[in-house]
Amino acid sequence: MARKDREEREQEEEEKLFDGPSSIGELYREIAVVKDEFKNEERTLVRRKC
Repeated sequence: MARKDREEREQEEEEKLFDGPSSIGELYREIAVVKDEFKNEERTLVRRKC
């Protein structure tokens, strides 16, 4: 279920890339979301190692 949601989100993000952000603020929000997702993935990997 989570994997399907993630795949749908990734597809929507790819579609947004073609449209491009409408403003600089929107671009910064997108960057913040990607950073948060990266940090979450990093934490998950660290937990799996332990």
